[in-house]
Amino acid sequence: MDVPKHDPRGDLAPGGERVVKANAKRTVLLHRSAGGTATFVKRFHAPGLSGLRDRWRAYTEAEALVAGRSCGLPVPALLGVDLEDGHWTLRTEWIEDAPPLDTVLRQRGPTYRRVPLARRLGALVATSERVGIRYPDPHPGNLLVDAEGEVWLVDLARARFGAADPERFRLMLIRACAAMREITSLRFRELVHHAYIQNRAMVTSAPALDDIEAEARTARRRIVARRVEVWRRESSATSVEVDEEGRRVVRVRAAAEAPEEGWRTERIEADRPTVDGVWATAVRATLHGLPTARPRSVSLAPPWVCEVDVPATVGTAPDPSSAASLRALLADRGLALEGPTLVDGEGRSHVGVGARLVPLEGDEDDE
Repeated sequence: MDVPKHDPRGDLAPGGERVVKANAKRTVLLHRSAGGTATFVKRFHAPGLSGLRDRWRAYTEAEALVAGRSCGLPVPALLGVDLEDGHWTLRTEWIEDAPPLDTVLRQRGPTYRRVPLARRLGALVATSERVGIRYPDPHPGNLLVDAEGEVWLVDLARARFGAADPERFRLMLIRACAAMREITSLRFRELVHHAYIQNRAMVTSAPALDDIEAEARTARRRIVARRVEVWRRESSATSVEVDEEGRRVVRVRAAAEAPEEGWRTERIEADRPTVDGVWATAVRATLHGLPTARPRSVSLAPPWVCEVDVPATVGTAPDPSSAASLRALLADRGLALEGPTLVDGEGRSHVGVGARLVPLEGDEDDE
């Protein structure tokens, strides 16, 4: 995803630039001219023979931007493709004051503000179907929402255009629905789908929301299952360290040194299947956006130990509305909870230590 972090203060000085993402193949940065105009810059510098494809990468993305803009998609304007200091560089318009959609959706606010956003997303879906875009990475991080609430499609690196293809489009909808599962409600997705139906200009039948939802649930569970395995090695989410006993230990990067107020760290030392099960459930529930015991660390060699953060105060009776909310979240993911529910001192329900998440009866088994 080549989307810079939202910079609401606009504190990048004229004539300056800020790197927002970098890897071995490219550097992505925000540049502000002496006159104050901000530009989004993608500089390609793949090593070795892979660098021979950099010109192709720059020009194919440029072509996709031009094609998208010409057929009515809200995409940034292309400003140029240049060879600078031996590196191909793509420059596009920078959409000011426009955070990524996933940031917007995670913000709490009045429900009525979600309705126009859902309508704009539905209209964008309808336009995407009409113009035949083949977009392999449809997720909310690749959409920006500007100050007027307009939605912009960005990062067209692998996007292509062709004749409308109902099956390709259906698969794209499934991927998009799966990617938005943890940050949207079913009601919001229903509003998006309704707006899509209202705005579509196709003579073919539209994909049914129930079918999209069912396949997206399965797709998301499979994605999460793969990511659970990633959380047992060095990754963007976890680091692998050697502790004082010489064991390799996986630690969650986002976990603070000490639990947040109202939480404590619980240490589970048991046989490997038990420890691995506690870790897998905590990670899986976290990735599914469920209230849960929070994963902190797990050992990769004996003695087998797992650490998770749990509420410091434990209650006995869950608040009925909290219990119902947890059941609804589980059902939206196509999951059921086997084992204990953790209840905090205020009656809020969490996925408990030692519980298991299993597919709901009737959903495809993804284990």
